[in-house]
Amino acid sequence: MDIKKVLALDPATNTHRVGFEFDASGEATLGVVIVSVDSPQYKAEEKRQRMETAVERAKNKGKKIDTGSAEFQEELSEKFDHYAIRRAVAVTVDWFGFTDGKKAAEFSPEMAKQLYERFSGWRGQVLMESERTGNFLPK
Repeated sequence: MDIKKVLALDPATNTHRVGFEFDASGEATLGVVIVSVDSPQYKAEEKRQRMETAVERAKNKGKKIDTGSAEFQEELSEKFDHYAIRRAVAVTVDWFGFTDGKKAAEFSPEMAKQLYERFSGWRGQVLMESERTGNFLPK
């Protein structure tokens, strides 16, 4: 593989299709188009999440937190889900196969967020595929 081609890739626009539904021949008929974790949009979201975590830690410094409590564990689980949804939305740049009535549904990050809130498997698949660098290398 030509190193110059690899280094010339633009992570903001180099995309990969992630299928959720397939036809009889194995072609994806429903899914999303994503960019990689190397994209500026993913890195910006990751930075926001780190900053939020740092601020929260600073606010809680010196407080006794019962990490074994069901309340804490539920709150932590919800926060991890929330962060994962935001990262999945950050890498999703388009979709295919979704309709609004009889016409193609226009892509919307807010609608993508709703999909990832409802379908954790899709969210996980998107995040996993966004980390597979081979998905974004030149063919």
